Amino acid sequence: MRHGFVAERDVLERLWSIEARGASFVITETGFDVTPQGILTHGDRAFLLAHLDEAKRIVNYEADNPHPRDA
Repeated sequence: MRHGFVAERDVLERLWSIEARGASFVITETGFDVTPQGILTHGDRAFLLAHLDEAKRIVNYEADNPHPRDA
């Protein structure tokens, strides 16, 4: 990825999978929210909670770098 950013592949792929289903990640003071409500499965929610710090890092990176997959 750009600027030497390194991320855990499974977390990155899960976030992209959620996004591909029509979700958006909205940065908040405490991390991020996923919209629209109800798009996350129970498995998604459990995975994100288990990998919350890494997911926050990736979401923030993508917000600052709109096309990281092109790198």
